[in-house]
Amino acid sequence: MQNLLVYANDRIAQSLEVLELIIDFTKLYGINVQPLLFSQEKDRTPSLLAEYLQQNSYDLLIVIGGDGSLLRASRGISDAQISILPVCTGNLGVLMNCPDGKLAEA
Repeated sequence: MQNLLVYANDRIAQSLEVLELIIDFTKLYGINVQPLLFSQEKDRTPSLLAEYLQQNSYDLLIVIGGDGSLLRASRGISDAQISILPVCTGNLGVLMNCPDGKLAEA
């Protein structure tokens, strides 16, 4: 694994903390991380994710946030062949299978 695309819902403070942990962890292994913050892109997220995936080769998409973040990201990658690791920092997390406290295990 060489390149990660990380979509973080920065409206949730804990998401930024998890993003920082991911960046620090991946540096140890020489893995490139491209962060994409929700507030920067707002309603363009689905099309922007599609653009990133078409222009670059990513091995994994990590979605940090809640169920809404995962659904928003899913709309943008419907045509891509990429695995998703959802990390729950939201309130409910019905669709998110990795709570942020278990990130190192994932």
